[in-house]
Amino acid sequence: KIAHAGDVIMSVRAPVGDINITKQELCMGRGICSLSSRDPDNLFLYYLLKFNASNLINNETGSVFGSVNKDIIGSMQISLPDSQTRMKIGNILNTIDCCIELNSRINDYLEVICMITYHDFFSDCERSGKLSDIGEIVGGSTPSKSHPEYYSDSGIAWITPKDLSVNKNKFIQHGKNDITVDGLNNSSVKILPRGTVLFSSRAPIGYIAIASGDVTTNQGFKSIIPNNNIGSAFIYHYLKENLDSIKSQASGSTFMEISGSLMKNIEAIVPDEVSIKKFNTIINPLMKLQEIIEQENIELCSLRDNLLPKLLSGEIDVSNLDLGS
Repeated sequence: KIAHAGDVIMSVRAPVGDINITKQELCMGRGICSLSSRDPDNLFLYYLLKFNASNLINNETGSVFGSVNKDIIGSMQISLPDSQTRMKIGNILNTIDCCIELNSRINDYLEVICMITYHDFFSDCERSGKLSDIGEIVGGSTPSKSHPEYYSDSGIAWITPKDLSVNKNKFIQHGKNDITVDGLNNSSVKILPRGTVLFSSRAPIGYIAIASGDVTTNQGFKSIIPNNNIGSAFIYHYLKENLDSIKSQASGSTFMEISGSLMKNIEAIVPDEVSIKKFNTIINPLMKLQEIIEQENIELCSLRDNLLPKLLSGEIDVSNLDLGS
């Protein structure tokens, strides 16, 4: 079957609920359906399906894997405003998404500049030391799951590798769950300061992020607190540049892992004082801008997600709103 440019496509099996708008005509494989609106554009339909994705997932059928069919999709109970209001709602939400996409593209370009800057300074340098020479290697821990009071929705940030699999940002402030002071005090969890470079050492190996505030991690990390004269930028980009080499040194009978002792002894460039100062002078403002842009995108996503149900339900009425041409 063919989906035309502008159609809304949705996965209806394994997994259900991935939704997008096609940019060009394409052939659909099994497990994908396309929908087209009677409106001049499909934006309202796209956001309507995004809002109802969880309901569709809850109505999955199938003994081997979950799926939904067109009858389930067609029977959704929805609040349907007039066509002009539908277009306004779609345009409002799409404007926010366009801002998010533009910010992401800017940060991608900044990341290219950061890597080029790192290469310009250090690509010809020899590995003259170990990772432990440029930062302190710190493992993580998990407070006992049998004590729910050790966990909180709003407490001390606690990061797991799964958090970094969902959050692809360069900087991270919180994961899905936080821990409480009791959780901290009754475990071997250690607080890592802002600027710590988080490195997932198992399940899987190689997620890298920088703490944008004080955080803790589970045991799936071997994080690096940079020496004051080195800074986060150098260690972050060194790990990125040498990730394949680090992964190749992993070992383990149950699952592959980078141990603490191995992490400490990974060969590393120990930059001279003049080079690292020049490097940080150039790259730190770029990374600060990246952090600001990532935070702006977090706030834009929150705004969009909060507006979505209110616009679709009519709680926020935009029927008389003039959006201009």
